[in-house]
Amino acid sequence: MRKKKLLTLIGGISLILVLAVMPFSAACPAPPAEEEAPPAEEEWPVTPTGEPYSYGSPEWDKVVAAAKAEGEINAYGYGFTGDRGKLLEDTFCKEYGIKINPVSALSGQLYERIKTEMAVDKVVADLLNITPRWTLVCQQDGMFIETASQLPELKATKADDWVLPMILAEGQIVSASGVPMGMAINTKLVPPEEEPTSWYDLLDPKWKGKIVFESPSMGGTPYLMWQAMPKMGIDREDYFRKLGENEPIIESNVFTAYDAVKEGRAAVMFLGGTDVASEFFAGGAPIKWINTKEGCVWQPGGNYSRIKGGPHPNASLLFINWSLTVEGQKAVGEGYHGLMPRAGIGPYYNPGAVPDGIPKLWTLSYEEQLEMDALQASGIMDKLLGVPVLR
Repeated sequence: MRKKKLLTLIGGISLILVLAVMPFSAACPAPPAEEEAPPAEEEWPVTPTGEPYSYGSPEWDKVVAAAKAEGEINAYGYGFTGDRGKLLEDTFCKEYGIKINPVSALSGQLYERIKTEMAVDKVVADLLNITPRWTLVCQQDGMFIETASQLPELKATKADDWVLPMILAEGQIVSASGVPMGMAINTKLVPPEEEPTSWYDLLDPKWKGKIVFESPSMGGTPYLMWQAMPKMGIDREDYFRKLGENEPIIESNVFTAYDAVKEGRAAVMFLGGTDVASEFFAGGAPIKWINTKEGCVWQPGGNYSRIKGGPHPNASLLFINWSLTVEGQKAVGEGYHGLMPRAGIGPYYNPGAVPDGIPKLWTLSYEEQLEMDALQASGIMDKLLGVPVLR
């Protein structure tokens, strides 16, 4: 007799579901006669129709054939453009003969676009890859369809094959990669002996006017740290109130914040990812990413979700499954410069930008991530910092 077991690992912007099928002992006593018989054996993952998808099964072969017949994916988000898009062309597209049609815009704009498409019953989007915060907004608005239970790569692997959060929102969001979020410094402005080693170091008056922040009310990324601070033993309200006394520079998004560090307008960035640090370092910027002794926080970066009513559902399902394979994890990892959920793959951050590695990593539960939207709307961090609320 076999029974499915759902292993839930808490994650940075995510909730991982991985199956471990466990045998029951044959010595278990039979149930009393008056009790109902145990349910029939069930395997996981299963499709909504109850049929398991396995590599080589007729069901999955039909998905692959249908995906190739669809021939394309309308992919919304930053993860399908630039160098990341080129990596996908050279791997997934080449292997399956499926074209990816990228549509890039700000996450909030893509949310509004999909919302409009659904309102007029003319959905164009198939696949979405945007910021974690807007991904959760889309999911809460019912824009996604369940995916995880249909992925044969999960059926073919074991719990031990996955070391970081990967499945979110009851299988509607698959995080194929992620980014550790810590500090970043300008190495020309901060000599080695003055590098911060603790989040508390930024409260020193010597950093006054030298710390740059992505606006908490715009991107929302700083709320990852807000949610992680209790795990680190940091009193967050007291911390941000004191940090505000150092008059941080506020930028609208993570890229302009990194620009401030690169250009020397700021010496330290509060909460930057290994992905952008690696990209800036490769471009010649004097950037170094720092993980403090309290640790950094995990942000799922390669979030993939299928859009409800999308015209190419099989091709988008095939892509998400491929993103979890060894080949897919390598391609996605090279594009995101981060850590991968699959054991033995990566890391892919630039060692020049991240010389000390990732010694300690904190993750957030799905519920903790959902709370971030309300926290952002409240503007609590902006108020504690004493900075303007940007919309």
